[in-house]
Amino acid sequence: LFDTIATVEPGSEHLRIMVVDDNADNRQVLTGLLRSVGAEIIEAEHGADALGKLRLQPVPLVLMDVHMPVMNGMEATRQIKADPVLCNTVVIAVSASVFPDVIEQMRAAGCVDFINKPVHLPELLQKISQHLGVSLRMQAVPVMPDKIAVELLPADVRGVLQTAIAEGDIEAMYAALQRAEYRGGSGAEVARHLRALLNKFEIEAVRDLLAQGVGRV
Repeated sequence: LFDTIATVEPGSEHLRIMVVDDNADNRQVLTGLLRSVGAEIIEAEHGADALGKLRLQPVPLVLMDVHMPVMNGMEATRQIKADPVLCNTVVIAVSASVFPDVIEQMRAAGCVDFINKPVHLPELLQKISQHLGVSLRMQAVPVMPDKIAVELLPADVRGVLQTAIAEGDIEAMYAALQRAEYRGGSGAEVARHLRALLNKFEIEAVRDLLAQGVGRV
C-alpha cells in the first residue's frame, strides 16, 4: 500500500503565495500545507492587510477568504484587480460558503477559481499548478501499519512534535518532520508517513501515533 506526498518538480519556479484569512487556525493549516511543498508564504488577516502587504511585496497568487472583518475578500479582490501593478495577480477564493451566488460574486470581483473549506491538498495543488503553470510531483510513499515505530524518529524531533501537536502548531510539525526526512535512515520513513497524514488533516491519527512513543523520548 502507498500514500502520496507532494513536492515541487525540480526546476520549477519557486512558489510564492499569499494566504488571506482572519482565522489564525485556517491560515496555519494552509501555510503548513503549502510550506510542506516548498512554497514561500505571506500571511494576511483581512483584505486591507493583504493589499498593504501586496503593494510592498507582490506575489503571483493569493488564496483569499471571502468573509473577513475590516475588508472582505470581494472588495480586496476588486482593489487588487483595479491596481495596475497588482492586476495580473491570480486570486483564488477559499470559503466554506459554497452558495452559487457567493461563487459568482467572487468571480465577478476577479477571482479565477474557488476552493471549498475544508481545503484538501490534492485539489489545492491542482489549482495552483493549473493557474501558475507550476509542475507538482506526487511522490508515492509506503503506508505504514497503525503501530509504527515512532521511536525511530530522532529524540529531538519527537519532543518538538509532541509540543507542536499539543499547541496545534502545524507549521512546527511540518518543520520537525522535514528535519527527520533530511537526516535519512529509518526515521525518514516514519516522518514521511506522518507528513502524509498531516496532508490529509488526520491530526488525531498523528497525535495517537506519537502517544505510542511517550516515555521513549
